[in-house]
Amino acid sequence: MVAAVGASKGTVRDLDDRAIARADTLVLEWKPQAPQEAGDLLLCQPGAFSCERGWQLGQIVDGSSASARRESALVIYKTIGVGVEDSTPSGRVSRRACEPFRRQAKHTAEAAAATEIAALAAAMLSV
Repeated sequence: MVAAVGASKGTVRDLDDRAIARADTLVLEWKPQAPQEAGDLLLCQPGAFSCERGWQLGQIVDGSSASARRESALVIYKTIGVGVEDSTPSGRVSRRACEPFRRQAKHTAEAAAATEIAALAAAMLSV
């Protein structure tokens, strides 16, 4: 996967024509606006890119795209700077990344509570 997030103006590019043409799946942050604002697409030579090949980010997220999901597929995600589209997936990624630590902390807290209960029970039995 390639996340082309740097160039958000029509006069600059992250990717060349060859990369765009090689993509098995092209995910566009905001499909109606991308062909007007994304230099990666605007500056392509004729034939290197077709907007019909692109999928709206929401279609990928909700599963309504017919995009092939092969492990070896080259997926390009082209963002044009729509803030909510950037922050929503990043929040999801952050929550997923932190989940193992939350589970560990929960188990650690449960273990500490169990140890404390066992110590109280032992103290009560010894009286």
